[in-house]
Amino acid sequence: NAEYMGGRGKLLEGLTMGVDGLTGFVAKLNVHDAITRSPSNPTISHVVFDGSSMLYWIWEGPMSAETGASLLLIDDRIREVINNLRMNKIEPVFVFDGAVPQSKVETRRRREAAATEKSVQVSGKKQAKRQLRIPPLVVYTAMATLKELNVRFAVANFEADEIVAAVARAMKCIAISNDSDFFVFDLPAGYVSSASLSAAKDSVKAQRYVRNRLAKVLEFPEEFVSLFASLLGNDWVDRELLAKFHAFVTAGNETVEKPAAIAAFLKGFKNLQEAFDKLSSMTVGDDNGLVFTEEAIAAIKHSVTTYSYEPPEASAIIHHLFPSAPAPAPGLTPSNSLDAKSWAWIQQQSAKGFLVRLLDVVLSQPRQFWCEVLIENVDKPCAWLSSRDLRRVAYQIISKDDVVTENLRVEKSYVADAVAPVNSATETFPTLSDLESLSQAQRHQLLLKALKCEDLVTEGLPAELLLPLAGLRFWIRSSVANGQALTLAEVQTFAACMFRSTHEEGSNDPIIIEGPRTLMIPVIHRIAEWQSILLSTLELNSLLGFPLAVSHPRSWFDGPFLHAALEKSVIIPDASKVANYLGRQLGNNKTQWTAACALLVKDTPLQNEGKSDAKTAKQKKSAQDTTEGRTGAKSAFARLNAGDNDDDDSGDDDDNNNAGDVQVSADASATAESSSAQTTTAAPVAPKKPVQKSKEEEEIDSLLAELSLIDQRQEEKKAKQKEKAAAKKKQKK
Repeated sequence: NAEYMGGRGKLLEGLTMGVDGLTGFVAKLNVHDAITRSPSNPTISHVVFDGSSMLYWIWEGPMSAETGASLLLIDDRIREVINNLRMNKIEPVFVFDGAVPQSKVETRRRREAAATEKSVQVSGKKQAKRQLRIPPLVVYTAMATLKELNVRFAVANFEADEIVAAVARAMKCIAISNDSDFFVFDLPAGYVSSASLSAAKDSVKAQRYVRNRLAKVLEFPEEFVSLFASLLGNDWVDRELLAKFHAFVTAGNETVEKPAAIAAFLKGFKNLQEAFDKLSSMTVGDDNGLVFTEEAIAAIKHSVTTYSYEPPEASAIIHHLFPSAPAPAPGLTPSNSLDAKSWAWIQQQSAKGFLVRLLDVVLSQPRQFWCEVLIENVDKPCAWLSSRDLRRVAYQIISKDDVVTENLRVEKSYVADAVAPVNSATETFPTLSDLESLSQAQRHQLLLKALKCEDLVTEGLPAELLLPLAGLRFWIRSSVANGQALTLAEVQTFAACMFRSTHEEGSNDPIIIEGPRTLMIPVIHRIAEWQSILLSTLELNSLLGFPLAVSHPRSWFDGPFLHAALEKSVIIPDASKVANYLGRQLGNNKTQWTAACALLVKDTPLQNEGKSDAKTAKQKKSAQDTTEGRTGAKSAFARLNAGDNDDDDSGDDDDNNNAGDVQVSADASATAESSSAQTTTAAPVAPKKPVQKSKEEEEIDSLLAELSLIDQRQEEKKAKQKEKAAAKKKQKK
């Protein structure tokens, strides 16, 4: 399929996990067959998707992973895919990953460490190839969309792979993923790599793979496929453990492919036991040293067993996805530290689709939480620290006083950090086993207590936005306490993203905002912090049994919109002008947005904008920070001002009503000073030697001048348009 192998297929190929070199090797063998479904098919067929691979598969267009993505576009794309599948008589089900299994903790750490390096490269403004990572909020959006479409899905206790394989075997349906481990699983109906899948309204096409064909081509028993994959190297067998073996099988024939050499080696054995006996005793070199260490043999055996392993929760998930399947045995709990009542609560909330990340705290021993590396400013504290207090509440509910290991970025490294729950002596929250006995109102009060929002007035605000607005209120207060206060323009922008018009009038197509060509690092760091706040708020609300209803998070977050608007607030830190621009994005929701912003900043001890009399050393450093990503700032402002004067002061009065008692952060106030200093009239004084401006100040002045010129041109353009309109009107008369 030229479209997919030439476009999205290449992207997916670069992201393939699982077995080293297996995808490329299998592609060269005749072990696939082309399959097609059309609307004329008389019966409905089921397929089971690996949820993560589905998200990579649908990824296209201006979704901008670096800014956290447009959740609205994710929602729109999933709807299109599901509708196309159903038009062709295909009913999908999905399984998403849960906690990280202990056997893959080090693999996950290595991947996050690599992502940290990526974040360092971006922050250092080096030219680094963009690599797609699904932003954390996208998974919750996908689950909410599937729920609205009545598509069944489940969250595995640990990794989804084995559950997907178990569902496919039990229901005799095709499994779809992009993990090369699926070439190894026993899947009688076959496996489809999402890189080969295309779903249009009039047909669905794919390449199906069946495992027994691979064994036949490689001329060994089918049960050897799992050993073959393990000897290539995968997430369970470290490549270093196989180095001697790989050198041995390719010795004397440097042109042979490693998979082909390993396949030829396995041909000589009748069964797995005979093969393992040989592997355990193989020697090489003059000293007859063993090719495999005991650690290597143990890892290979574990890997082979895992490919045929069916997790104990598989039967429950199969029954959930297919109610006609046999019901599971009751009372099964996955952890010795978890009682049946607590586990039943977790399962009940997880099935609703927003309890995913906390499963690591529930199921892992020792307890862990993974703070996924985001694109952020690596010279600042990790963005996940802004929401740690929310997670500490969750840790107390789940584990009482147990310490939880948070895996996160510290400076330019990815490390494990021990985090204690909130102090149970001063802040008491119920345990998991107590939650079921609490009323909705009691759990609602607990959530507001954790969010420090007991005083938040919600009357008149949309019910579907109460949770993200409460999360934003928490962030406003905690940012002040941490000395990283949000600016009014930032608060207005994050709130405006929730209230803005998402579709053109009279159209079902979402409004698309292009992602930035260059990331502005102070802006992208704020966006990363907001992602962590939203995620931790969502998970805590889910853990408490949804005291605040969650319909769909698609309108809460739009990375490209936030980057463009926040970029503007950094360069021109005038909240009223930013409010003018934001107000034009809100349509009929402007009044609600104005009220929400007033409630969010109420009683927050912040300074008025522009009140600072002198630059502190910290402000000078912040002013320098604002110049990072300058090229991107110019192009973004050109887009923001195209066809509309965003800084027009003649807008409605309520555009400016929000410029109340809030502090403009050092980033903004430092830039404001350099601008206002040029227009302030001072009393006559003795001539002074001119102060030479820094390079950063000169570049800020240049940007401000460019923006002023853009505004002037737009005013001239509007004046000409008015003249033409008046002339046409006069001519008609």
